[in-house]
Amino acid sequence: MKVKFILYLLLIISICVLLFSLFKYLFFQDTLNNDFSDKLDIVITWVEADGAYVRDKNFWLKREIKMLDEKEIARRSTDNKELKYSLRSIEKFFPYYNKIYLVIKDGQFPKYIKDHHPKLVIIKESDIMPNEYLPTFNSMAIEPYLHHIPNLSDNYIYMNDDFIFLKPTKKSYFLDKNYKPTPLYTSNKKRKFINEYEIDLNDYNFEAGYAINNFILDSLGKEEREGRYLVSHVPKIFNRKYDYEIEKRLKNHYIDDEEINVYDKTGMSKFRKNGNLYLVSILKEYLYHYWFDCKFKKTNHIFQKIFNLNKLKNNKNDNQFLCINEIHKKDLDDYHNYMLSIFPEKSSFEK
Repeated sequence: MKVKFILYLLLIISICVLLFSLFKYLFFQDTLNNDFSDKLDIVITWVEADGAYVRDKNFWLKREIKMLDEKEIARRSTDNKELKYSLRSIEKFFPYYNKIYLVIKDGQFPKYIKDHHPKLVIIKESDIMPNEYLPTFNSMAIEPYLHHIPNLSDNYIYMNDDFIFLKPTKKSYFLDKNYKPTPLYTSNKKRKFINEYEIDLNDYNFEAGYAINNFILDSLGKEEREGRYLVSHVPKIFNRKYDYEIEKRLKNHYIDDEEINVYDKTGMSKFRKNGNLYLVSILKEYLYHYWFDCKFKKTNHIFQKIFNLNKLKNNKNDNQFLCINEIHKKDLDDYHNYMLSIFPEKSSFEK
């Protein structure tokens, strides 16, 4: 009788455990998305190559004994209203955010966006960066200070103004069941590395800078270089507490015999340099993985260095995100028409 009772009890316990596991599996994502006590903000950086910006940038380039054609300056920072479509995509496919923090260059503002909105907070670069590092024309110098934004949620998503959500996306896409960030990657391809001694730290080439940042990771005691994923142009999930810890550690880290640590050296670089920290492109995500046990997650995205309408139309993959780095003037109408076909409705942020 006792044996039979114990067996029935064990059976009941097993069924309860299975039902509880099933409940967690079925309802975990909805619970995570409805739990707005765990806020999830979005940070977007934006700049416009207007006349004042171009003149200012050329002035500082001359001081560094460099010259860049004004057309080149404008090409790299022209506002093609990508932000408009980015905000439309957020409202349509990611309504679970708390607030959007738009980080802008002092004195600028996108003319097509409302300057007052209950869910939009404007952050000037001078609000988060040391004044002695301004003005800056280097996104890599701004990114180390994003976690200094006042009242920013512990977990936050960082994205450029040309990042687009293509599908409904829940908070659980970015967070695990313990609300820890899950860094996203899109390719298993390995990157070839060049010899660090061939690199001029004050010059700039993306591949060279990427190699330097992998050497930095190596010097931090993590020698898994050959297994590191390529850069992913997708929204990034970060955590303020982790960011402050990374800042503290990297402010005690130096390249070779330089007198300034890599963190401050990046902040004071008005233009991109090989010695800059690629915090967003590789460092933070891998340090999250190494130091805070965050697990990587595979995602799919469309990335176009230069807008190509035919390739976009012919893409049959099930993609979560889209990023288009550059749009030639002759293709602007095609770009806007394509975006309007996906996002015909205005967002609440638009005038």
